[in-house]
Parts: sequence; C-alpha cells; structure tokens
Amino acid sequence: MAKFLEIEELIGETKVKSLIGVGTINYVFNFEGKGVVNTSKKFTVITNSYKDVCKLLIPFQFNKTELNGTSISVPGVDTKDKGIEAIINLNRVASLYGTWQGEIDFEDGTTVESYFSPYGSIESLKLEQGSYILRNKGEE
Repeated sequence: MAKFLEIEELIGETKVKSLIGVGTINYVFNFEGKGVVNTSKKFTVITNSYKDVCKLLIPFQFNKTELNGTSISVPGVDTKDKGIEAIINLNRVASLYGTWQGEIDFEDGTTVESYFSPYGSIESLKLEQGSYILRNKGEE
C-alpha cells in the first residue's frame, strides 16, 4: 500500500498542503530547521519541521547522513560549502561509490555527494548494521 507524506509549502504568502508519495522521495535535507524534499530532480521547500519529517520517514527505510551542500542546487537555498544534515531513502539508492568523496546515485539519475568518503557514507547510512549489503563471506 502506498504511503504519502503530508507537506505544507509556502506559495507566495499562502500555505498550501499537498501529499508526496514516500516511494518517490530521494532525500530530505535540513535548511534552517525546515525540510527540503528532493523527488526526481525536483526540490520542494516545505514549512514542515525537518525533525518531524525525519520521525515520519525513518520507519520507511530512510537513514540519516550528511551531504556535501555544494552538490545541491536549490534556488533561494544557500547550501554551498556546507555539510547538510539529510535523510536518505535507501529504497531509491541505485549506487554508492567514489574514491575520495562518496557519491550517491538514485534510481531517477539524481546524484548527490556525501559529506563523507565512500566507506564513511556506508557507515553513516548504517548499511553495515542491517542486511543491506550482499557479499560473499569468503572461504573459511
């Protein structure tokens, strides 16, 4: 069954409520205590508290991490040269790679840089703590 996140955004001076399908969200990041939602290369700045959004999304395989703000470009939102607190939808991640800086690719082609190295990204997203990584156990 589909789940939807109820958001509130400011359009002009009017607060408008709408629903976003949880399965379409790549990540949500914290901007001045409010959430900014990324879905399919689109950003929506919402008036909902970032912390409240995190509480709602964590049960749906969203994990907290930190992103490199320079890799995020949202009109009217200054993220340049900052570490940005974010919550990532693990169900939408297509790959996690990189040499020095970890990069996260999503199923829709969106790419964002982690604030950490590739291994640090794995640690931050707590992928080692669950059964998220499939690998050979090797010979014993």
